[in-house]
Amino acid sequence: MTLVTWGPLVRAAVLAAGSIAAACSPSGDAPGPAAAAATPSPGRLVYLAEPCPTCHGHGREGTNTGPALHGLRAHWDEDTLARFLHQPVAFKLADPRLATLALRYKSDMPALFADPARVSALARYLLFE
Repeated sequence: MTLVTWGPLVRAAVLAAGSIAAACSPSGDAPGPAAAAATPSPGRLVYLAEPCPTCHGHGREGTNTGPALHGLRAHWDEDTLARFLHQPVAFKLADPRLATLALRYKSDMPALFADPARVSALARYLLFE
């Protein structure tokens, strides 16, 4: 029978793997700041659950079918943006800036939101994150 001996590097690797496994196991403790930062906000979750990324991009960078969604506070407040999300086509007809954007982006944005809490969460996300 052959006896296998582990060198110091192998022992260190095994100890490190065990420490990582222990750190990743559920302990019942509250998540640390890094975990909290990695948790998407309610508005981000709404954005991802709806077809928003299809036209506006996963990171809100815009695509060929929808404009970028950064710097919206220059044009919107939370209440007005929430009303827009309920009826985007009506706003497009009434706002010259949106009408100009509609010339570039030919598809109409659908009215997707019936739940006021989801609309408010999305509006806050688009304006403040």
